[in-house]
Amino acid sequence: MTIRKRFCLLLSMLMLTGVMSLFSVTAAHAEDTGDYIRDGLFAWYKGDQNTRDGQNANASSWQDLVGGHDLPVNRNQNNFFTDKGFRVNGQKHYFPDEILNLVNGSSFTIEIEFGDFDATGGDYNVFMNSSNDYFSLFRRVSQNVIEWKYGGGNNRPKISQGLRYLGGHLLTFTCEYGGPMVMYVDGVEMARTVCDLYMGANDLFIGQTEPSRSYNALYKNIRFYSRPLTADEVGQNAASMGYDGEALLKSKTHISVAQPVTRIVGDVAVVRPINSREEFASMIAKKNLPATAIYKINQKLETVDANGAAFSTVALVMKESDYKILPCFVVKDRATADALAKYLDQIYFYDVQIMSADKEVLKYARDLLPRCYGILDLREDYAQADELSTEQLLDIRRAVKTYNASVAVLPVSLCRNQDLQYLFERQVNVWAWETDTPDAVEPYYALLSGAVGVVTDDTDTYLDIACNRLAPNTLTRVPTNIGHRGMPTGAPENTLEGSILAFENGANVIEMDVYLTKDGHVVAIHDSTTGRTCNENLVVESSTLAQLKRLYANKYYEEDPVYGQCRIPTLEEYLEWFKGKDCLFFIEIKSENIAIVPAIKKLIEQYDMYGQCSVITFDESIMAAMRKDYPEMSVGALSGAIMNGTDPEEDMTRVMDFIGQYNGTHNPSCDDYGGEDLRACMIRGINIYPYDIAGTNAMLSDYFLWGYGGLTNDHAYMMSNVVCHVSPIEFTSLRVNGYTEICHTLKSFDGSTSEQHASGVFLLEGEARTGRYSITPLKAGKLSFMTAVSLDMLSQDSYVIYTQPVTITVTDPNEKPDHDGESTAEHESDTESQISTPADSAETDLEADVEATDDSRPSDGVDTDSLTAPQASEKGCGSAVGGAVCIVAVIAAAIVCVAGGSRRKTNT
Repeated sequence: MTIRKRFCLLLSMLMLTGVMSLFSVTAAHAEDTGDYIRDGLFAWYKGDQNTRDGQNANASSWQDLVGGHDLPVNRNQNNFFTDKGFRVNGQKHYFPDEILNLVNGSSFTIEIEFGDFDATGGDYNVFMNSSNDYFSLFRRVSQNVIEWKYGGGNNRPKISQGLRYLGGHLLTFTCEYGGPMVMYVDGVEMARTVCDLYMGANDLFIGQTEPSRSYNALYKNIRFYSRPLTADEVGQNAASMGYDGEALLKSKTHISVAQPVTRIVGDVAVVRPINSREEFASMIAKKNLPATAIYKINQKLETVDANGAAFSTVALVMKESDYKILPCFVVKDRATADALAKYLDQIYFYDVQIMSADKEVLKYARDLLPRCYGILDLREDYAQADELSTEQLLDIRRAVKTYNASVAVLPVSLCRNQDLQYLFERQVNVWAWETDTPDAVEPYYALLSGAVGVVTDDTDTYLDIACNRLAPNTLTRVPTNIGHRGMPTGAPENTLEGSILAFENGANVIEMDVYLTKDGHVVAIHDSTTGRTCNENLVVESSTLAQLKRLYANKYYEEDPVYGQCRIPTLEEYLEWFKGKDCLFFIEIKSENIAIVPAIKKLIEQYDMYGQCSVITFDESIMAAMRKDYPEMSVGALSGAIMNGTDPEEDMTRVMDFIGQYNGTHNPSCDDYGGEDLRACMIRGINIYPYDIAGTNAMLSDYFLWGYGGLTNDHAYMMSNVVCHVSPIEFTSLRVNGYTEICHTLKSFDGSTSEQHASGVFLLEGEARTGRYSITPLKAGKLSFMTAVSLDMLSQDSYVIYTQPVTITVTDPNEKPDHDGESTAEHESDTESQISTPADSAETDLEADVEATDDSRPSDGVDTDSLTAPQASEKGCGSAVGGAVCIVAVIAAAIVCVAGGSRRKTNT
């Protein structure tokens, strides 16, 4: 072989080696470990090598290192190359057609690695998009979810807590038409759905120019594959880039509340103030943990005692309680709020309550941390009050709403059930804080007050009572009966006549939909046009009130002698008719015109009906306007079924992503909601009002007994006979041996009343003989007791309403027995009388099964055979308190009145 031939052969071999080396870069097998997957790698935009020749800050394109599909960039002061990637802010940068064709094909993978991600504002943060919006990867700001929209369809995979995963993480999106489309973070699968549409994008770009879709981000790497990577391959890529998916899975995102479920409908949070390391250690060592612990903190984020001495830190109390107890941090100044916000933002953890007695500090802290829960401590504001007037109750509502809280803290002495029910119906929840020297009666008073939380050092006693000694389905907060658009099953929707009908049939809240007319009037109608409900089709907000008033809002009732003449009503007409009546409004703002907010405020203030009105809306611009222009008004954030995952407490992070910034109540579609969803909300102090509940006995009963704030439905009449109020005991004194029967007035949703004997009388302090509905004092002095009434729901379920304990003075120790010397036994010949004292309490707790009646009225039969002693294994929690805890019997729903007892019904 000649030298020339040998040289050519050697040169060919070297060239072949080079080709093989290049091939190994672009098409290595997936089994190569410790490196990224190369099989199917179509394009790679690498942050620290933005050109094929290295790093060039002045490059006019981000060069593809694999296939030559370069991405032209619009460089300026906000869009530029760094040594780590490409900064994107306020500009669009379009991928070449080859990338578009890949995405519009049948299968692909996209990997995006962000160095940082600043959600600068707007409704969305759209980080990969097409002009026709048929391909869009974005964060929905209101719900803080990452969504993948494709083909114009609505079957979208979503990742919760989106902001948590956008800075310093690797996002991977795999798709196969007709197969799965999967979203991963750091190699961990987070969401999946079936790809039932082609993408159909008309272009593809990163960056945004629209303020509503803005963000500021550093793109470190973007990779496209011509096939869907497997889960193992996605994990391998993440590991090769230093991302630990297992650590991501283990990181805490929320508190899993370990407090036992109590027998109170909707549950109640038992809250423990912690003022020392010893108290903390004692709390976490208990078998039954409270729902919440309160910690005072300083600017160093240390937990401190009453003297300001540190005993732990914010981080440690969460970690050492194993994320099983909600932390409530007391913040006294803005500097502490700043430090807390910075720390929680760093760890992306917001399942935290913030409490302050300083209203401005609380508002400041909540503005910094809208995903956390606000607790306004009003104990000092009302320390001198003996009871709360209606105006003071409304002042509490104004303060809670204005200063971004969901819970007001009050002294237990001010927590009368009727007052807390008044606040509950106006979307304000209360924590009852025990006195410095509580007696044996106080826990019952607090637990039966309707508070969503009770603050105590003695969590064992409170949990024992709430879990074991009260009856199952103890109702302390009564949900409202919300007439959806009035009562459309009996009259035209959104008419004054239909709303009056709903009110007369038991609705104590009227829901209406409103728009703003062309000439500035607020009118009630559901649709933006009149065609569906009226005899002519007009655009509501393009019409004057006079034009709308010429129409008949009587569709399907045209020939009805009563409802055939209905017209579109104004909000003012509603206010005029319902002012002073025992009925509230849910004003749903359908309009997108924020000018409707001051118009509604003016009407409500003009008619002095702040206490009768609340606002609800789907529109976030309206929610923002309400916070700005009418902050003292309650706002309900309507939404789809947000809490539809497997963990309601984890879902709460998504709820607060949506409602927290507006300090709203949670008003979701009722689809897939249940009692666990309600408990997750109420334990955290958030009201929840699902809509629209189907008109079936079973469904209405379920939602009633789960404890929701209100039941929005089209069938107000179905709840008309359900008892919603039991009159409290009104005794000032009794005499020794003075036999007294206790009869309550019951009020139903429709306003009708009936009188009924108590189902049971329970002695808490003093000496007395008690019967099923009577009490006979045996000794002069102080006597404390409470009573209960057992009631039937629409279905076969039942519930119990206790009166709060009363303490009275027993007088005249030498007075002869009443009723001409007749014995108590003769007056209760069909029941067994007993002498109950506090010392007997551990032995005399009773438990009974509940039987409902068919007529949805309080049952009046007696089933003494159903009374049995409770078994420890059946109790809701294991703590036991001995003779120091006074007796409360668990009541059978069937035990209401003995034969011959008074039960007179009147209409009011």
